[in-house]
Amino acid sequence: MAKSQYKPEYCELMLRFFDRPPSKTHKKVWVSKSGSKIEEDVEVPNDFPTFPGFGRTIGHTAKGMRGWAEKYPEFRAACEKCKDIQEDILRVNALADRYDSNFAKVFAIHACG
Repeated sequence: MAKSQYKPEYCELMLRFFDRPPSKTHKKVWVSKSGSKIEEDVEVPNDFPTFPGFGRTIGHTAKGMRGWAEKYPEFRAACEKCKDIQEDILRVNALADRYDSNFAKVFAIHACG
């Protein structure tokens, strides 16, 4: 049987990867009909953290990490915390109309459920 490539430090790395605010301020610049430049700060969603995205940062797949969650209780606990973070980000951005409602609904059903 092949030796697992799991490392205990992946728990903390994953929690740091997922722990981000739901949105960030972005400066929107446009020119009005009168020709004047207008700048406005708008809230836009941060990149949504995903397990495949985290897996890329450590050189592993989401499928492999699911195996780790089955085998290592500390990794399973970290995954559950990350799912809670995902759910919170999804809820905040969906309620603020920062996400397409179809995306939010489908993601909530399949990834956070």
